[in-house]
Amino acid sequence: MQRRNAALAVSLAGLVGFAVLVALVLHDPRPLPLDRALHRLALEHREPILGFAAFVTHLGTGPVILPLLLLAGVVAARRDRSWWLVPAGPVLLAAGLLVRFVAMTLIDRPRPPMQDWTRFASGTSFPSGHTTTSALGYTLLLLLLAPSLRTQLGRAALAVGLLGVAGLVGVSRVVLGVHWPTD
Repeated sequence: MQRRNAALAVSLAGLVGFAVLVALVLHDPRPLPLDRALHRLALEHREPILGFAAFVTHLGTGPVILPLLLLAGVVAARRDRSWWLVPAGPVLLAAGLLVRFVAMTLIDRPRPPMQDWTRFASGTSFPSGHTTTSALGYTLLLLLLAPSLRTQLGRAALAVGLLGVAGLVGVSRVVLGVHWPTD
């Protein structure tokens, strides 16, 4: 029961945070002053980590996350003897990405200037597809896999690792110059 409450609290916090950002960006789609300052800082210091950022950004894509979600679903289904857990991760990811697509279409926030990009990017800027995919995907992985770990330390390490990867994906998009930090 405690795990469900924790999962619900994390989900609710994420939803509230997303709603606040949507409200800010709907009010004024231009980058916030903090966006411009952090974007400039990332551009000035990105050279030594561009290769790492290019690698990390791929960890926020469907071809990486979908197989991981299916595998985690198999682990969870075997543990709980519930076959529906196998497709649960991909289905929930797809639902979240649909919400992201609708938000992106309605908000239509412009990306940073194209001369800042080190990679091609399509669509508008908010919310970031890679960041949304990684935040949803790695959180779902955590929810599917954590109950299989016996110790609190193991679950905490899994949470730090998976959510750390999701955070790095978001940072990579800013370092690559294709998103504002609040995307």
